[in-house]
Amino acid sequence: MEERVGFKVWIVLKLFIKWTHLTRAQIIKEMGKKGIKVSKNIVKKLLKKHKFVKRKMQRKISTGTS
Repeated sequence: MEERVGFKVWIVLKLFIKWTHLTRAQIIKEMGKKGIKVSKNIVKKLLKKHKFVKRKMQRKISTGTS
């Protein structure tokens, strides 16, 4: 079950892990649009405090034939 929160942040409830695909710079930009000024360090601390993890791109090798 996925729940959409704020700046396209995804929460995977069954694993109790909070994922984000956004960089800190993108989060700062989106918050700035809403009138909230923050630094990279503050965003880093907030993500850590609320247990958000940066989503990493996965590489998979195709085993099927084309």
